[in-house]
Amino acid sequence: MNKFSFGLILFLILPILIILSIDNDPISDTTRFMFITEQNEMLNGTLHLTDLSLPIIGGEVLVNNSYIYYLDVSDNQLKLKSNISAEFEKNEISLTFNLNLSNNDSKTDILSVLIDSKEFEIETFDNYRFASSTIKYRYEEECTWVQSTRLEDAIEILETETVLNFRETSGKPDLYIHCYDYSVETDDGIRLGEGSPRFYEEISRTIINSSINLYSRTDAVYCVNYPATEIHEILHALNFCHLADTSSIMHPGIGGDVCPELDEAIIECVADIYSNQKGCQGMKFILN
Repeated sequence: MNKFSFGLILFLILPILIILSIDNDPISDTTRFMFITEQNEMLNGTLHLTDLSLPIIGGEVLVNNSYIYYLDVSDNQLKLKSNISAEFEKNEISLTFNLNLSNNDSKTDILSVLIDSKEFEIETFDNYRFASSTIKYRYEEECTWVQSTRLEDAIEILETETVLNFRETSGKPDLYIHCYDYSVETDDGIRLGEGSPRFYEEISRTIINSSINLYSRTDAVYCVNYPATEIHEILHALNFCHLADTSSIMHPGIGGDVCPELDEAIIECVADIYSNQKGCQGMKFILN
């Protein structure tokens, strides 16, 4: 009869005992995310992780923890890999929310996330306007000293007399400014500038961006002591159209022999537009 030593028996059994004594690896478990509004509406969308994007269907998505956490061997605890975001689209609005998870969330197998449904409400305006009364502008070409000085004077007047604010930016602007060193002649004379909304969103009546062009004044008769043309073109960029009233700064002959200053009707209309109030009687707009 063959005999085995006690040490050999332990050698054969010990690996089995070790395997059986190890707890389930929590990093192989799953976490169920549930996305719901305060009105108990389950949202559909996409959950974005570091290496994976998963569809959120019926407000839920099941994620293996290995995509969310990693095991820190220094303390044998699960730690977050990186930020997680959820993207939803509703009412033609696409929104992305960053999920502020913590390491302690690894102890929970269901995470409920409350989304404020008001985030998806579209603010609509009575008149086309920029989304904010603070308008970011950027020079697309280098302006002459005269062009830039008169334009900054125009901006200062608009900031002083209306509810608007202007901020120069090197990033994505609301207002693109183009300066040219040549003049433009038309059948009606020398054109000093142009301005208009470029892109806009019809549902909310929001101007996405506008542009103005300022041309050389070498051969032009223009308002020397007041930046009428520059204000006129910025107002075009704000969606104001020409008026037949020669006392208005929106008269098409502005900057030539006609040099009215920014008038009260325009000032009040800007205030009405950017407080989303009815008003602006007698005004005409490029976009209606």
